Amino acid sequence: MIPLLRKRLLKSFVSFVRSDGDDGFRDVEFFESIILFDTAKDTCVKLRNLCEIDKGVTLVTARSGYGKTWLLKYIYMKGSGFSFFIKAKECTKGVEFAIARKIEGIENDLGLLKTLIYTNTVKILIDGVNEASPEALVRISDFCETFGKSSIVLTSQPFEWKDRPNFSRQIFIEGMSTDLAVEFLVSRYAFFGSKSCLTQSEYKKACCQLLRDETMRGKFGDDWKRLLNVFDLSLIGSLLSEEISPASSNLVRQQLELVEHDFRNTNEGRLFNFWKLGSNVLKMRMEGNDEIDSSQFGAELLCMEEHRIVYRRTLQIAGNQENWYFRHQRYSDYLIASFMATCDENELMGWFTESRLYGAICNLVWLLEEADLVNLRNRIIEFSTKSGDFELLKSFEESRLMLYS
Repeated sequence: MIPLLRKRLLKSFVSFVRSDGDDGFRDVEFFESIILFDTAKDTCVKLRNLCEIDKGVTLVTARSGYGKTWLLKYIYMKGSGFSFFIKAKECTKGVEFAIARKIEGIENDLGLLKTLIYTNTVKILIDGVNEASPEALVRISDFCETFGKSSIVLTSQPFEWKDRPNFSRQIFIEGMSTDLAVEFLVSRYAFFGSKSCLTQSEYKKACCQLLRDETMRGKFGDDWKRLLNVFDLSLIGSLLSEEISPASSNLVRQQLELVEHDFRNTNEGRLFNFWKLGSNVLKMRMEGNDEIDSSQFGAELLCMEEHRIVYRRTLQIAGNQENWYFRHQRYSDYLIASFMATCDENELMGWFTESRLYGAICNLVWLLEEADLVNLRNRIIEFSTKSGDFELLKSFEESRLMLYS
């Protein structure tokens, strides 16, 4: 009887919830055959088997683009019961406060919210732990220790997390096999087929040729297996559908070059100001804010929306306010890097301690001249040796290998 009353009480708030899991994702975007490794069961499982999560704290780890946010959105949309989807960077004052900010009418009743969490009436989904500030990481750890018997799922890229909580379960997302990658890439046609320059059969042929033909694969060199993930394959599919040959190495850069070209054509030759936007996005990242300033970049946002780099969301809780967000951190990382490339060495070194900027720093391999790149690498080696934290160096070296492959 009591659990039923709790759920009825929660239903009164549901229509007022503003969740980051509810941002226009459609079923066609999900690919339920994605393989994950579950350490608790020491076995591989498919995405479709994870919509129901166990009690306890689960950590999902994977490199950028491998589908961590995707997995959380899948649980949010497909799982039974109620879930709160929040971003780790919003938890500077505490996870409970981050959730309460999204529910009209509950801000002043954290006791009720804590009861709902403690009794496992709601699941808590926290995305992007590696992007969080040190203060937010402490709050998240404390929350997991306090509510460790509730259903909590965290996602993160690999990084050095000191004083991290105990996890009852860890899940790793690996790259896809060639066969699975073909299946995934072909399935993308249902998502953007209406805008494709190719018929479905032509698109399928292009996908199979790219992923199975040794000659075609050869141009990607050592990058090949690195591209077999949700994000990069989605970009490849989008490019193929427009009859554009995917470039090796940095697909994000290739897509942004297309944005720049289209922007110039539709805005009377005006240049897309990547530096200014990158500076703004860096400020957003450091403030833990995801909302892009549409007052400064209205035309740019419309162009990026056409290329599925950003999306907009209207918030009824905020009086039909329209906010803009990046679809993936990889886009904001590259834009931040375009600004960082203009900064001096001391400024760059000041960001080495910020794990939430590691992705942006690694993107500098595509933007710096060789001499500057060698100097940056030496500074990163010095930082890693002194601090004992080698995650930035490891990621930077992987990016350099992609550049030179």
